Amino acid sequence: MIAFLKQAVEVALSGRNLFLTGGAGVGKSHTLRRIIGALQQRHGESAVAVTASTGTASVHLEPY
Repeated sequence: MIAFLKQAVEVALSGRNLFLTGGAGVGKSHTLRRIIGALQQRHGESAVAVTASTGTASVHLEPY
């Protein structure tokens, strides 16, 4: 994983706020799926809520 994306996962898991942005194909959705998976593993699936601001974003985050 690219260093800055790994750092984004670490920041999210630390409980701090995170704003993830970037151009197409840089790994935003991949990083979010990793964050979601790690949070679900740590706290349980029912404790992690996932939302998306657009329909396209929600498709990229499936199956969450």
